[in-house]
Amino acid sequence: FTYNVQVVTQPIGQANFSVKDLSISVPNVVAKTSVSVSGMAVAKSQVEVYDGEKLVGQTMALANGSWYATCELENPSNLSKHQIYAKVVTPQGLQMQSETKECMYDQFALEAKSV
Repeated sequence: FTYNVQVVTQPIGQANFSVKDLSISVPNVVAKTSVSVSGMAVAKSQVEVYDGEKLVGQTMALANGSWYATCELENPSNLSKHQIYAKVVTPQGLQMQSETKECMYDQFALEAKSV
């Protein structure tokens, strides 16, 4: 910092932080058989989205790490629950899997068209 026109450098101690390599966001309930899935990953990673064991979507993470995919649910029936997760392969070849999120298909659920 600058004090009386003189630059002063002082140690500030340590700063703790945590870094996530991979995150996933999935709606809890959908009224359509498709679901919008998004998240963060290592930049330029290949992202595969699964519903249970079935591959339902693919995309690539952007340079800032964000990714988005619209996926069709596997065998949707009213009030069915779906286990959605992502598998990622980084440009360096490292493979990761996200946490699993549950999404329920309710054909009568109310969904906002815009916010």
